[in-house]
Amino acid sequence: MNAAHARLSASAAERWMNCPGSVKLAEGLPGTTSFAAAQGTYAHAIAATCLLDGGSDPAPWLGRKITIDGHEIECDQEMVDGVRLYSDTAATLRLSQEWVELSVTSALRQWDTDLGGTIDYATYSPTRKLLRVVDFKYGAGTFVDADDNKQLKVYALGVLLATGAAADVVEVYIVQPRYEGAEPVRKEIFPAWDLMEFAGSIAEAAKTTRKPDAPLNPGSWCAKTFCPNARTCPALESMQHALVKQEFSAVVPFDSEGLSAALAAIPLVKERIKAIEEFAYAQAQAGLQIPGYKLVDKKGRRHWTDENAVIKWAKDRAIEPFEKPELKSPAQLEKGLKKPEKAELAAFTAVVSSGTALVPESDARQAVTKAITADDFTAISGAPQQLTATNLFE
Repeated sequence: MNAAHARLSASAAERWMNCPGSVKLAEGLPGTTSFAAAQGTYAHAIAATCLLDGGSDPAPWLGRKITIDGHEIECDQEMVDGVRLYSDTAATLRLSQEWVELSVTSALRQWDTDLGGTIDYATYSPTRKLLRVVDFKYGAGTFVDADDNKQLKVYALGVLLATGAAADVVEVYIVQPRYEGAEPVRKEIFPAWDLMEFAGSIAEAAKTTRKPDAPLNPGSWCAKTFCPNARTCPALESMQHALVKQEFSAVVPFDSEGLSAALAAIPLVKERIKAIEEFAYAQAQAGLQIPGYKLVDKKGRRHWTDENAVIKWAKDRAIEPFEKPELKSPAQLEKGLKKPEKAELAAFTAVVSSGTALVPESDARQAVTKAITADDFTAISGAPQQLTATNLFE
């Protein structure tokens, strides 16, 4: 069994440490790879190659295509930029010793036979007794925090066990270039002796996953670790039923604690619904007839069959066949630029929010105060409207 197939992988540590029953529930499920996961695999492969090649630039990979688990993935400019940020970060953090794609499975199995994992990048200074662990996250949809990151702590423990390094301080880093709303490089620093207590937690959690009655405990880790049980998890199903049964017809004021609990359940229920939809679609594509449903072609869009002929036709009639060019957005114009050029462009940009969003407190963005004052009512013509569940968000 290699690191990728370890029963208790480091990459899923937050899930199996919080929801030990998820491990047994996932046994026997067929493995699937999404397009986003295939993108991440390709980005990691390029990043590892660049680091092993002395920190070479990923630019030559631009335009190269590869097929991963049925998905054709192309290295575009966004991927080049993301890999470059990761590679540059690793170069900045480099100490006297370094490891790229270091498997710590054998070392971790000295602690528990089900553990395994492979570290993207680690570097160590014996004189400073400093260990740094860096994890490259190419995904754009799920924020990964460096603070109390169980995956990174498992990696750090694995490095110390595998190399025999004597560390006083551990630094862990998340490099996530495509997630908007947070700094792309995030870190946490803690004393190495913290890993002793964490190692005990790992051992206890690992034992719990092997119990016949290991509990299921849905939480944010379901989405963060892409739990394979989203479609079949009975705990998520119960949560979905409970949420649907809630009655939100009561007039405000409402029970804020109840509303908070309902909001926390929504992302988990969405994960279950999404998993069911994706599974059903895959089965239909494979030929399964699902009562009440059918596969159809998506709405078609007209396209030119001969662009040169269209251009000639338009010009013969003094008709302009091209749209006027539009100024690229800051993000589009920055692609492929070097840091000094980006710094020059920064003088012409401003960040303007389009509004507010209600998010969990764990979100990295700064909270804003949105209190209703008397001035807000002066802008409303007529009598104030009574707020109900049906008009609350109008």
